[in-house]
Amino acid sequence: MCKYPLCMAKKKKTEAKKTETKKKKAKKAKKAKKAKKAEVHSIEEANGSGLPRGVDEGKIQKLRNALRYFYDLQKLRIQSGNRAAKQAEPAKLDPDDKAFLDRTSDGLNALEKDAWKELKRLLKGVPIWEQWLKHERGCAETMGALIIAYFNPHIASTPSKFWAFAGLSVDNTTGKTICRKRGEKAPFNPWLKSKLIAVLGTNLIKAGSETEAKTDKAGRKRKARKASEWYKTYVGRKHRREHQMVEVCMGCNGTGSRAKVEREEEVDPGEKKSRTQTECWNCNGTGGPAPWGADKAHRELDARRYAVKMFLLSLWREWRALEGLPVRPPYSEEKLGMAPHSAA
Repeated sequence: MCKYPLCMAKKKKTEAKKTETKKKKAKKAKKAKKAKKAEVHSIEEANGSGLPRGVDEGKIQKLRNALRYFYDLQKLRIQSGNRAAKQAEPAKLDPDDKAFLDRTSDGLNALEKDAWKELKRLLKGVPIWEQWLKHERGCAETMGALIIAYFNPHIASTPSKFWAFAGLSVDNTTGKTICRKRGEKAPFNPWLKSKLIAVLGTNLIKAGSETEAKTDKAGRKRKARKASEWYKTYVGRKHRREHQMVEVCMGCNGTGSRAKVEREEEVDPGEKKSRTQTECWNCNGTGGPAPWGADKAHRELDARRYAVKMFLLSLWREWRALEGLPVRPPYSEEKLGMAPHSAA
């Protein structure tokens, strides 16, 4: 007897199952879309267009454009300065060549200053800048424009969303910072992360250190000032990491030796840098126990990154309160019962 009718019945059954799953998926997507629309509607009700006070969509675009323009000019000014110095070799510059390069460099400096003034103009009247950001040592106009142009407290319902967008969040499975992967789109803004860590992080540390009353070379009197909250956060984190001992050295993975790469000045032009196995400088060749981290630079970057994260946490709190939005404690305090970073 032919089995064809049975095959047809099976085929119809599988097709019916497929259509049913498709319908379920479509229904689920429709429900999610509705929920998203409702969320957006509630944000708009909370504050006009769902944007921070004193800023509209046009102003954000202007801020981003002015900020990128400022960094373009800064990059060009640095490149032209290098052209007049190291990159001029093997060409030998005479006084006329140097005078020309100096003139163009002065012109680029003036343009960069004008671009900075434009940023300053656009920041006027923005509440978060006037009431909080400009009073924080280490956060000047450029960083203020960067923060206002790229962060939105109406979208970030928790401080961890600020961290995730800036590439400062931690992978819950590995416990390590989320990094870029080859062939995959980054789940954060890499350009924003580089500016926050390399520029804002160093500025918070440099401008936040404790200084004594003194008179500078120009004869101006400088008042004594105490260390800022962010400098204390940085120093406290670094101190804890230096005294946190781990059983297996993170620099050599317990082997006691690690590769050392030759410096640029030690290598002839055109030759590859050689790697030599030397005694691990983090654990002095013992393999452990050793201080947390691969080396001093690792602990330094970790402390700087932590200071930036705590700065963004305080920014989120202040900005949400200023916008009249609910402010909740961070996960570490609310769920884990840990002490706030200032008391840690």
